[in-house]
Parts: sequence; C-alpha cells; structure tokens
Amino acid sequence: CEVEQWDSDEPIPSKDLERGVAGAHGLLCLLSDRIDKKLLDAAGANLKVISTMSVGVDHLALDEIKKRGIRVGYTPDVLTDATAELAVSLLLTTCRRLPEAIEEVKNGGWTSWKPLWMCGYGLTQSTVGIIGLGRIGQAIARCLKPFGVQRLLYTGRQPRPQEAEEFQAEFVSTHQLAAESDFIVVACSLTPATRGLCNKDFFQQMKKTAVFVNISRGEVVDQDDLYQALASGQIAAAGLDVTTPEPLPTNHPLLTLKNCVILPHIGSATHRTRNTMSLLAANNLLAGLRGEPMPSECPFLITSVLLRPGHQHCQSPAPAEGPGLQFFPTAEPDWRVESSPWEARKGAAESARFSRPTRGKTAVRTTHHLCPQLRDKAQGKHEGRMTNNCY
Repeated sequence: CEVEQWDSDEPIPSKDLERGVAGAHGLLCLLSDRIDKKLLDAAGANLKVISTMSVGVDHLALDEIKKRGIRVGYTPDVLTDATAELAVSLLLTTCRRLPEAIEEVKNGGWTSWKPLWMCGYGLTQSTVGIIGLGRIGQAIARCLKPFGVQRLLYTGRQPRPQEAEEFQAEFVSTHQLAAESDFIVVACSLTPATRGLCNKDFFQQMKKTAVFVNISRGEVVDQDDLYQALASGQIAAAGLDVTTPEPLPTNHPLLTLKNCVILPHIGSATHRTRNTMSLLAANNLLAGLRGEPMPSECPFLITSVLLRPGHQHCQSPAPAEGPGLQFFPTAEPDWRVESSPWEARKGAAESARFSRPTRGKTAVRTTHHLCPQLRDKAQGKHEGRMTNNCY
C-alpha cells in the first residue's frame, strides 16, 4: 500500500490536498479537511474510500460522495466517553466560574473570604436540558447522575423512550427545554435543521440564571446572538468547545466576556481516545480498499455491494440472504494496521504501520443480482499488483 502523508500538525492547504489526492484510491482525512466537489473532482474516478478521523461528517460533501459511490468510514463510539467527560468538565468550569477564580488568584483579587464572592451555580437539584440524546448525549446524562440532577430534559428529531428510560429523561420541545432548564448542553449533530438552532429567540426563552454549553458544532449556535445574550445578562454564562470559525479569531467579541469560557475543540483530546480514533480510521480505510465491511461505516452511505480496489462500483440491490459478491482470495495482500504509541505531532497516519501488498490473484464469484457489466467484469480471475494510494 503506497502511502503519502501530510507530515504536519497544521491542516493541509487545499491546493496541496487536491494535488496529493489525484489518482488515489483512498483518503484518510480529519474534520479540518473540507472534502467538497472540487476536491472529489481532483481525486478522480480512482477514489473509492474516504475515512475521516471524526464522528462528525459535516466537513464531507455527502450528497456528492454518494453520487460517486464512494464509501465513508468514521469513528463513532470511541470518543463518546472522552467528549462526555469534557462536556461535564466545561459545564462545571463555567457554572462555578473557575477561570475567573483562577485569574483572581493570579492578579491579587483574592484578598479574603467573602460570603458571596465568586458564587456560581450548582448542579444539585437542578434541571438539565440536553439537545440531542445520541451516544454522546446519553453519556453526558450518565456522567451527570452522581451530581444529583433533579430533572433531565431532552429534545431531538423524535422521542427516544428506550434510551431515556435509563435517566428518566423527559422528551420536550426545544422551547420548553430552553425555558425550564438551569443548564443546557448541546450535543446534537450539525444538520440543516440544527444549523443556527440556538439563536436570539432561543436565548430569550432561557432563564437569566441559566448556563449554556455547546460541544457539538459551532454552526448550531448564532454566535452574535449568544454574545448579546451574555453581554446583556439575558443568560448567566456559556461554555464552548466548538466555535465558528475554528480557530476563533483572538479579537472575537466572545473572548472579551468573563462569563464565556471557550476551549479549542478538545472534546476527544485524551491520549487513549485519539490513538483509538487513528487506528479505527486506518482500519476503516484498509477494509474499504479490500472491499470488506468497515469497522465503522457511515450508515446512510453503506452500499449493498462491496468490491475490491480496481473493480467498478455497483448499486444493485443485494439478495436477501447475503451480499452480492463473494471473494475467494489467493495470496491475499497483507494489509494490516498494528497499534503503536500515539504521537500527537505525527498525526493519524503515524499510528499505523502499513504492509506493502504482495503479488497474487483474486478470484470473485458473482450472483445474478449484480448489474450485467459488473458481472462480466468480475467473472474470472484478475492478476497483478494491487496498489492503493492513500493520501
């Protein structure tokens, strides 16, 4: 497997990525890489697999990717606990005014004990609202249980009674959640429906003592409206692990507010989590190149027929009893990913060692469910070196 790697912590410039991805069969990317139509055009017809080291896929042009029959792997579940821990940490940091307190210690503002000095808000007997009770939302609810939260509300596309039962969470409208919550945590995916969801109207419905936290995507929040709500005292405080843009310019108005805590998108930033994410992303990529089921493939992009690199893609329906293709490899190319210690400066590709494929044969067997041109192409044996460029 021939691998080209962008050997820097900084995001790869779009022109370099377009040049590097040309002719590649696979692409392993980060959430900071914009995979749009222009990039896909630059990649060309060889590109069959995209693996992103993220659970969010809003940086991918999914409609365009689906048109081209490109498979997409992502990294859900493995970052759930780390992100939930960060969400609760950010919530506590914000509601208990920890950054302000630390600054007071440093600048001499701590002169003596005072009854009401640096008072914040506690979680005990409070009402917490979670926007999006998915994997991360549930993990946040689970982390909050020991704090004695009295009532848990959630909202989303639809009720999730089975998941909510564990936390005795109530499904409510967005309006009710905003109006009744003491703390609000945004943990939903970025979709057309959630873009700009938390805006002026939303903040006006919140309590003046409420604390707002966003660990999903910056675009879910109208930041100008959030600034006005914080500066005017409409809400008490906000904690953000995500912003628009990222990084947030150092002269942004939100950074002038004492009641706004902003982190640099570090929800999944633990050594164990990032190492696991990088390995999963690499294994998704290699499984896709082999035409096998990925460990974690985007469910709304999964196609019914899995092909090895070099074969055309087919979207014909698979038979009820199983997939439309079966593979009987001989001298299977040795594509493996082995764990190695995470080195943050080296990026995801440094967490994997790729073995070069060996020369061999791959025989395929087709079923009548395949389209004719694919069946004709797949019948028989194909010899030769199976080389895949992964950028």
